[in-house]
Amino acid sequence: MPPQLCGAVLLAFVVSGSQSAAFAAESQGYVPSPVTVGWEIYAGAIAGVIPFAIGSYQFIARILIQKRCEKCDGSGLVERGPFLRKCPECGGFFPWQGWKQFLTSTAAPGNGGVLRQPRNQEGVIYRIPPEAKDEKTE
Repeated sequence: MPPQLCGAVLLAFVVSGSQSAAFAAESQGYVPSPVTVGWEIYAGAIAGVIPFAIGSYQFIARILIQKRCEKCDGSGLVERGPFLRKCPECGGFFPWQGWKQFLTSTAAPGNGGVLRQPRNQEGVIYRIPPEAKDEKTE
């Protein structure tokens, strides 16, 4: 028997002094109050979704900036001496040259250091450059 119900039964038994009153209190049971959805639920849902929406936009913007980079041709890496380093134009968000390079990258670690901001992007929200026009289509 739940503790709330035991208290109700005991209280009814003490007050009435009979077992029939205790049985009547126990048979009613617990009835929960109706659930109401307040403004807090909606505000919390919006506050929870906004960071993911902004993060998704930034993630896609960085990928498009790298794909449209003319200096590294979208790989995110440029050659500096014998090593490949992150592209200074697009920031090298995803330095990628293929699965073989990806799986054996621990042989010569290091690809240019920390994540860099794309050149000419001063704000927090990145501007996506327009696609380069292909000479074949003109």
